[in-house]
Amino acid sequence: MTLQERREQYLERCIESLKSWKDLIAEHLDDDDSTPELLKLKETTKGYCDLDHDYKKSLRALEQVEELLDKTEGRSGDEVEQLYKEKLKEDSTTVEYTDSDIWQNVFEGITDVMEVKQKKKKLRDNQFDELEDSMFCSNVFTPPVDPISKAVIREPVRSKKCKHVYERSMIIDYIKQQKRKAKCPYIGCSNRLLQVTDLVDDSNLQSQITQYLEAQDSEDEDTEEDD
Repeated sequence: MTLQERREQYLERCIESLKSWKDLIAEHLDDDDSTPELLKLKETTKGYCDLDHDYKKSLRALEQVEELLDKTEGRSGDEVEQLYKEKLKEDSTTVEYTDSDIWQNVFEGITDVMEVKQKKKKLRDNQFDELEDSMFCSNVFTPPVDPISKAVIREPVRSKKCKHVYERSMIIDYIKQQKRKAKCPYIGCSNRLLQVTDLVDDSNLQSQITQYLEAQDSEDEDTEEDD
């Protein structure tokens, strides 16, 4: 197992732990206790986002150094180290942590745990138990957007390597066109070799998207009737 593969494996475990933490907050804590716990979760997740951003900056700096070394010879170890530091300093790329892959993965479709709890409580108080799951998904869930077509994803597949989600038809066509040059189309992603065999169906996300679209269609029909 390469260092990159080991890192991705550990990162995946960390993300799953953060998602479990989020679920426990929503399911078992009351309003007073959930607020400080949610703040802890967000701060911890932000820390992972910052580490991931620094890691990707380091990769970009290393790639630039490698390109320069391929063109020149005879550089000492100290010169290479200094060159790396310069390239790292030149990289002024900034990413809002809430837009990072890790944050989106942990809080995918959820705007606020308190909002989730309030919606659930309201539905229970009104004895709309049968409607709870669909309302929860449609009102809180935000469907992912395909990075290629920029349209809402309807048939999601997820990369086993970087965990990004794509529209099935769009990503498969993209991989076939690019062949060995295909890389993850998400900006800043370090996955530089994307293959069809890396893609897996995401049944949970598919269910959320389906419920969301059905709810949107129902709302549109109600609006037309009111008009």
